[in-house]
Amino acid sequence: MKTTTHTAIVFLALTVTLAAPWQVLRAQRSERLPAGIDGSNRTVLRGSRNPRIEGLVSDGPVEDSMRVAGITFRFKPTLDQSLELERLLENQQNPESPLYHAWLTSEQYAERFGLSTADFDKVAGWIASQGFRIDHAAKSRTYISFSGTAAQVRDTFGTPLRHYKVGGKRHFANELEAIVPADLEPLVELVARGTLTPAA
Repeated sequence: MKTTTHTAIVFLALTVTLAAPWQVLRAQRSERLPAGIDGSNRTVLRGSRNPRIEGLVSDGPVEDSMRVAGITFRFKPTLDQSLELERLLENQQNPESPLYHAWLTSEQYAERFGLSTADFDKVAGWIASQGFRIDHAAKSRTYISFSGTAAQVRDTFGTPLRHYKVGGKRHFANELEAIVPADLEPLVELVARGTLTPAA
């Protein structure tokens, strides 16, 4: 009877020891948009205009009705998240660590390194409120992709899209840096489609 009890205690201790590192993984992140997104207060999103268009002569404006797909917000991790990710990557490659080769699912990654569910939903809600269609909401909550017309891009982000010719081929890109709600700017690391995109 004593042997059985002792075995049970040892097994319980081992289970707790192995489970402990994952307790942090399930911790919810604090909200970074507690008051929501105020669209009336806007700011420039630095780095959202491709410097390659400098010196290029515009080949005319993009038609307002042209459908623009693949617009993507990639979200910036907090400093704590960046440091924690570095530690995790080190542990996943360390045979001595209990997290060695302990890969994360998209959902686990989201809980640890993505936006909170509430913040992600607020961003998605703001995008939809501007008339865009959400095409992909990443399970990791690290990016969201959407599409709309060139007119919607101009009206929402304060920049027209223009055609440019590069190497004899017609491309398009935003003429100016994007303007976004000030609440959103600290979260957004990258807006895709700030590149020279081949015109359809």
